[in-house]
Amino acid sequence: MASDLAALAGVRVPRVELDTIKHKGNSLYAISLVHGKDSTDLRFVREKDAEQFKSGAVQDAVKRASGLAAFYAWIGTSDFKDDHLVLDREADGTYRVAGVDFEHSFGWQDRPNGVQVICTGIPPAMSEDQEKNIDKARVSEVVATITALSDEQMRQVMSASLFPEDQSKRIADGLIARRGRLKACMKARGWLN
Repeated sequence: MASDLAALAGVRVPRVELDTIKHKGNSLYAISLVHGKDSTDLRFVREKDAEQFKSGAVQDAVKRASGLAAFYAWIGTSDFKDDHLVLDREADGTYRVAGVDFEHSFGWQDRPNGVQVICTGIPPAMSEDQEKNIDKARVSEVVATITALSDEQMRQVMSASLFPEDQSKRIADGLIARRGRLKACMKARGWLN
């Protein structure tokens, strides 16, 4: 569901498929599809190759991914780790960053219209030097894209999910209510132009 919403919002989140895992029984698991020539999480890059992590090419990729800040706030993500940012090296050698692992999202309860959009955080790779790692133009672009989404677009994503109908409605209602509060949240953090 987060990958479908990310596609609407214009941020990089790999497609997720549900499938079983060999030797893990018949339970379904959400599996992010590999999406680059080489992919690894930013925590691993920081720990195993600090020079690469600090390189201009990697830091530029982090900055280009900063639209995820608006997406995180919109869907109510609360788990911010560099493990949840995947660095991809494309065939041409350029880097791109994508968000993964949205298990701790959509947590607002029965009163979506009363839920504030709280900009609770961003992963450390983005937050360490926000002047450098937050691209206000990119955040503004994502906010504009999300606020332009129709109620029907959000309801369609939710109706295609595997959630029970009441849960799908709760999440769709929350996304719709939160959409209109996103700009003020990003502005309060200083992340908009």
